[in-house]
Amino acid sequence: MLYENWTTLQAMERFGWENVRGGDFLIVEDHLLKGRIEHIYDFESNKIKYYTEEHKRFLFGGADNWLIYVLELRYGCFYIGSCKHLGKSLGEHFCGKGILWTRDNPVIRVLQLTLVTPEMGSYLVFEKRVVTDLYREIWLG
Repeated sequence: MLYENWTTLQAMERFGWENVRGGDFLIVEDHLLKGRIEHIYDFESNKIKYYTEEHKRFLFGGADNWLIYVLELRYGCFYIGSCKHLGKSLGEHFCGKGILWTRDNPVIRVLQLTLVTPEMGSYLVFEKRVVTDLYREIWLG
């Protein structure tokens, strides 16, 4: 279903969100559908919120290297994750089908995305560094 949802969102970008239905987004009434997808779709720019041109190559299929991402969530919360299949992972988080933390605190946007190459060392060590840096930046000022 995630692939169908992703394809539906792409068609919404291409043809306008009011003109496309599919996947989990089959609601006929515009105002109800808008409420259902407002956390993942930017109506003003007619774009998927987690889609960025510079990271497009990571959204489809898998990457050879790990990707570390930082998500800004509602209620002043954050989530730091890692994956090799970015489109699938972000789709789960933005659609409310990810881990409990991102279901309870819906995603607002992707704050940071980093490709971890072998010369950077272990992605787990790098992810821990991202957590430490975010903690220092946000809570220690």
